[in-house]
Amino acid sequence: MNIDPGNSSGNHGRGGFRLGAGRKRKEEKSSIQIILNERREQATRRQEMSRYRAKLTQWINEIKKSKYDKRQLYIE
Repeated sequence: MNIDPGNSSGNHGRGGFRLGAGRKRKEEKSSIQIILNERREQATRRQEMSRYRAKLTQWINEIKKSKYDKRQLYIE
């Protein structure tokens, strides 16, 4: 029997050259990750809108109050 250790067919799985070994695959986002990211973005937008509305309401109330105060000065 002629046994050549460098040419052995049983050596492919152990230490042999494997195509693509060591290469990192590109991570593709799963549909669950995409949905979660969209929900986070929506939540961020809702928070921004809520802050904007609160500030706008505050400004409107300040304007109303200043107009009311001016009317009180004219009445007295």
